[in-house]
Amino acid sequence: MIYNDTVGIKLKSTESLAQSVKIIRKYIPLSISDIQNRIGSESFLFSCECTDEKGLGLIIKLYNQLTKTGSVLDVYDGDNISSIDIIKNMKGSVKETRLSFGDLDDDEI
Repeated sequence: MIYNDTVGIKLKSTESLAQSVKIIRKYIPLSISDIQNRIGSESFLFSCECTDEKGLGLIIKLYNQLTKTGSVLDVYDGDNISSIDIIKNMKGSVKETRLSFGDLDDDEI
């Protein structure tokens, strides 16, 4: 079995599409039509590898900002729906590893 190490966020529904688009564009440089297409096709608004600390942080920011406006979101860990708490823990683990080992090159491991 191949593990999918992608983490992502999808917008399932929103009380105000205009407000949601404004928030998304604050963090992700997409056109309004690209955002609407991603929402309509149930594609990820944003995704990253599970070891991308900045990307995980962006998913958390998007989730927090959009849920404040009444949006319903799904976060994914691989192919499975997960929870924002799992993503927060994942980000914490990546940060802890980075602080423990620093920025090592692959040949140093």
